[in-house]
Amino acid sequence: MAWVLVVDDDEATCESLRFALEDGGYAVAEAPDGQYALDMLRATPYHVVVVFDVLMPILDGIQFIRTVCAEPDLVKRHAFILMTADPSTLKRLTPEERACLTTIVRKPFDVNALQDLVNQAAAKLPADA
Repeated sequence: MAWVLVVDDDEATCESLRFALEDGGYAVAEAPDGQYALDMLRATPYHVVVVFDVLMPILDGIQFIRTVCAEPDLVKRHAFILMTADPSTLKRLTPEERACLTTIVRKPFDVNALQDLVNQAAAKLPADA
């Protein structure tokens, strides 16, 4: 079973994604901000598909992916799906930072389409030991 980490400070978004992804067979954890998510990713022995928002407190999505890109082990072990309502967000990322992303999802999004993207990302993760 693959793991998904939903990173968003909006509880309703986290809850709806958790229900949808659990229905798709995933174990789902949640984090309210990028720093909490980083702490979880650094501590877990598992490979995780991370679905994260841009606008969050403490460590936002841009700062989160910049930190991830600076830690090659995180990039190799996990997959990162950025959720954003503003496509200009990508202009804030360097080409190297964009390369750390598995894909980008525009809000509002179709839950089934997001599940398909998570499935594709999970299929590319290394097998857990």
